Amino acid sequence: RYLLVQAGKQLEHITGGLIKAGLHEVVVNEATTQVIERVKAQGTRPLIRISSTFFWHLSSDYDLEPIQSLQALAVDVRKQAGEDESEVQTYEKMKVGTQVQNELKHIALMA
Repeated sequence: RYLLVQAGKQLEHITGGLIKAGLHEVVVNEATTQVIERVKAQGTRPLIRISSTFFWHLSSDYDLEPIQSLQALAVDVRKQAGEDESEVQTYEKMKVGTQVQNELKHIALMA
């Protein structure tokens, strides 16, 4: 019994990148197919996985912009880690609704 909590894109934005959104991706490749076939042959467990996902975001008309103190801390952390600041994502002020639409376009769920 586990609970997985991933920091979302809006939390990443508000913290100026101090807290990074988690990446979730499902990939089926040859190794996955081999495991499925082995489990089928064994017949010892079901081949399904059930997950319950809950999405939440701030109100669409809320201004989404980094909290200055957290953004400054994010810059300090990146400097200590030796990261190149020229390659760091910027977090511009925008409405939450715009950010949600950008994410939906990014994952091809909105044209």
